Amino acid sequence: RFVAGLFIAQGYIAKAVGRAADGGIDVEIRERGGGLWAVAQCKRFSSTSRVSASDIRDFGGAYMLSGARRGLFFTTGFLTRHAKKTARGYPWLTIYNGPALVSYIAEIHGAPPQ
Repeated sequence: RFVAGLFIAQGYIAKAVGRAADGGIDVEIRERGGGLWAVAQCKRFSSTSRVSASDIRDFGGAYMLSGARRGLFFTTGFLTRHAKKTARGYPWLTIYNGPALVSYIAEIHGAPPQ
């Protein structure tokens, strides 16, 4: 819901749709006209947990089935080296992890990152 709120603050129509067996999509982000602009996956991890290449590939499959133009992956943690390499293979994918996520939130809310 928090990530959906970030996009609502930017003027998009966003809805948190994630739950158990959500098919890998946690947030749908639509343009004002209603077209599906992006889908997002959100992972809340500790600072010692890492997003795996498998997590990225699973989201890639969900994205491909969604019909969205962009895919966004948000995590409070970090990516493994293999996950970063896998993500580079998806030109439609933008990842916000740890510090990048904090900076993005600050940018949306107009506050300097700490």
